[in-house]
Formats: sequence, structure tokens, C-alpha cells
Amino acid sequence: MWERPGLPRLLVLLLGVAGAVDAPTRLVNGVAGGSVLLSPDLPLNGTEVKEVEWAFTGVGSVTRLVAEFGRGGFERPDPQDRFGERLEMPDGSALRIRRLERGDSGDYEVRLKLHPAVLKAQKFTLSVYDPLPEPKIRREQLSLSPRQCNLTLRCQPPPGTNATVSWHPGTPPGQPCGDSQTLCLALPLPAFNSIYTCVARGPAQERNASVHPHTLCPQQGTRSHAACLVLVGAVGAAALPGIAWICCRRRRRRRRKKKPEGGVSSPGREEGIEREETAPGSGWTPGGGGGALAPPELLYAQIQRGNPREPREGQEQPRTIYCELRAKV
Repeated sequence: MWERPGLPRLLVLLLGVAGAVDAPTRLVNGVAGGSVLLSPDLPLNGTEVKEVEWAFTGVGSVTRLVAEFGRGGFERPDPQDRFGERLEMPDGSALRIRRLERGDSGDYEVRLKLHPAVLKAQKFTLSVYDPLPEPKIRREQLSLSPRQCNLTLRCQPPPGTNATVSWHPGTPPGQPCGDSQTLCLALPLPAFNSIYTCVARGPAQERNASVHPHTLCPQQGTRSHAACLVLVGAVGAAALPGIAWICCRRRRRRRRKKKPEGGVSSPGREEGIEREETAPGSGWTPGGGGGALAPPELLYAQIQRGNPREPREGQEQPRTIYCELRAKV
């Protein structure tokens, strides 16, 4: 019997008797964290629905009125119950429960008051399950040939669940090996890009996992290509020292060509600095055999000790203040 403050007991008894006559039970499964919609079967002749009441009976608990819909719209008799703000009636008759919890499992009963004085009742049994993890695919056997790959795959259902697993065939399809969890494949080379899917089905949810044979069956062409890359890399690494020796030898030849013929270059020339200073009166000219090149220190000393240049003939000497005073005296 439903608990509702202020409702006459006679009316409750009448509703209970009328509902007991027509109360088919429908099984509904839900996933924790998801949502579910409990929708009653309405008459097809378009009979007007005057009032709708939803009641919930949890495991080991009493029946409580949780939602109503009438002239005043959607109402919650006890907003502080376990459902809080998770209930809604989108079309005025169906009950939607959002953010499902395991404690929402139980029996739900809807009673509809139809025009002019018809009562209709229907029951739902809701079971809420934990989310179903993905199944695991394990390779048990593998054999390769130049044109074919033989595989044995096993799909394991999520542990701690009563889910069943089955294989979704690819192209070409495989053959079950004893049970629905094991799949035997004999794949030719063109079928390495196929996809095989293991499907795990639980009471309220379905999950799947896929495998690509080309990740398990390495192709022969791929191996040859990889071997060629390794060989080219090894040859290149072996040739590097020879290439470096040739480059060093060319640099040495270029340096020798820059040195003057017939003598040893000075330190300045080895550093790329050309020194062309000569001592006055030494009689040495570049490229001639009139004498040896003096060190830079001697050239600088000779230049400092040289006599000042005499004015040329016909050239007027510079006039200074000292000369002007001496001429007046």
C-alpha cells in the first residue's frame, strides 16, 4: 500500500484493487550513471489521461509515491527522498530517472486515471548494473609463411561480470575453435588489413574491442624494406671516415697552393695576413733574388731610423713662424 499523507484510505484501497486487475510487469535494465525511461502503454483510441501517479518499492522497503502529474503539472510529493532532482516526466506519463544508482533497483508502478472513470495500472522492475568494461583480446598462436598468417585469438569477458562474448567476423571470416571465445584465422596477404571485433554483452550494456591482423602479422615486404634501410645506414656509417679524410686532404692542398713558390711562408702569411712593408734602400723587391726578407721587427726599426725626405727641387719649403722671425732679425 502506498504511503501518502492526507490521502483517504478508501481511495487508496480502491486504486490498489483496480490496479491489481491490470498490472503486467515489464523488465528494464539500466547502467549506473546513465538514465532510463519507464513508459507505460497508453490506450490507442486517444483517451484523455486525467492523472498519473508513480510509486517505487525498493528492496526491503515500503512503497512510496514519488511522482505525480495532473492539472497542476509535474509534482514531487516528497522532494527529499532518495531521487532528489533526478526524476522528470517529459510527456506527462512516462517517468525518466537520471544519473542512475544501484539503489534505484526495485519495482515501479504507474496508475493512470483515464476519462471519464477508467483506471489503468502497469508495473516495471528496474535492475541497475555497474558499467561493463571492455573485453580483452589475447593472441595464443602465431605462424607465418611467405603468403599467409595463421592466428588464434581468444576474447576474454570482463572479470566479475556475467557477460557473454562473441566474435564479429571480418573478411574473410574466421572459424570458432571449440567455443565462442576463441577464433582461428588463416589470413592470406591481401587480408592483413581486416578488422575482427570481440563483442561482450551484459544485461544492460554492450562493449567491444577490435584487433587488426597487420599489427600481429608482420608482412614480408615490410621486413625486406626494413633490412634495406638498415643496410644503407650501415654503408653510410662506414663511408663517413673516408669522406672526412678526402675533405681534409683537399684543404691541405689548397693551403699549399696559397704559399709563395721557392720559400717558406712567414707566420703572417700562414695566418692569411699579407705583409708588404719593405726597408728603404734595401734593394729587395717582391719576387726578386736580391736579398732575404727581413723579419717584421727589423723592417720597423729601419723605417724609424730612416732620414727625413729632402724637399724636391723647385719645391718651396714649408714656412713656419720661427722662420719668419729669423728673417726679420
